[in-house]
Amino acid sequence: MAYYLIGIDLGGTKLSAGLTDTDGRVIRLEREPVATPWDVRQTVAAMAAIAHRVAQDVPAAAVLAVGVAICGVVDRQAGTVKASPALGWHDVHLKDDLRERLPWDVFVGNDNGLATLAEWQHGGGRGTESLLGVYVGTGVGAGLILDGRLYEGRHFAAGQLGRVFLPVGGTNGFGQRRGRLEEIASGPALCHRVLRALLAGEPSMIKMTTGGVVTPEEIGRAEREGDSLALRAIAESADALGVVIANAVTLLDPDRVVLGGGVVRAIPTLPARVREVVRRHGDWGMACPHEVTPAEFGREAPIIGAALLARTAGRLATESMATGGTRKMGETGR
Repeated sequence: MAYYLIGIDLGGTKLSAGLTDTDGRVIRLEREPVATPWDVRQTVAAMAAIAHRVAQDVPAAAVLAVGVAICGVVDRQAGTVKASPALGWHDVHLKDDLRERLPWDVFVGNDNGLATLAEWQHGGGRGTESLLGVYVGTGVGAGLILDGRLYEGRHFAAGQLGRVFLPVGGTNGFGQRRGRLEEIASGPALCHRVLRALLAGEPSMIKMTTGGVVTPEEIGRAEREGDSLALRAIAESADALGVVIANAVTLLDPDRVVLGGGVVRAIPTLPARVREVVRRHGDWGMACPHEVTPAEFGREAPIIGAALLARTAGRLATESMATGGTRKMGETGR
């Protein structure tokens, strides 16, 4: 009998789930919008329902476990969401709540950490021992693989890169002086800066939607056409990201940095821009040894990472007998 895993990703606006094989390859994928505010009971019910749907064509006994990726501070061992400001959740026993509705073991982790786990095993971080994954979307977050293990920190809060403060000069024309990284480089922050400039009358090829908003995709399109406002706004985001990442790699010295998230997919020049800033600001007494590359997985990265978490933390003995694998219980990775 073939064996499968389920990965679930609860994001800011969507709930996604995928049925994968034991190597994390997605076989079936479903997405649906999530009503806000995120009522815990209703959201857990929706998560259980989507898990059942993606697995409806396979025997229940063939599913080894379920992994869940969620934004916020997650106690992976207890399966508890300690704090998720984006969802308004505090001390939610998500593992236990889901386990009441599902016939499978459930394991919960931080979405950025699990996306980095996916990149490390099968994506842009393959072949490394240490990896920093940085994801730019609604916010800015990171995941860490250090010496072959997923690192979460003493209080499960490692990777909160978007909360880092940094000074911002006013020479770029936007007049900002200081802020957190995600207040400068996140998708909403980037779009707000551009919208403010457009409303102030700055000429640009950037078009607002009929609802009067600007999207990262539109900014990326205008950048490809050489629009000065788009170029300037993207350069500011790249500068902020590059400075913080340069500091992070100076502290951690990872083999590689992968840069992903919705903003990176919309503006594919961003990794190269950030790479140059990292090289410019780094001072390692040698040529810059750190690679900054685009993430290989898109929106499915947390789903794949959640499935890999379930594979590692779940019924590995059963899987090992079925596949001839040699992984040991407790390994978080290879």
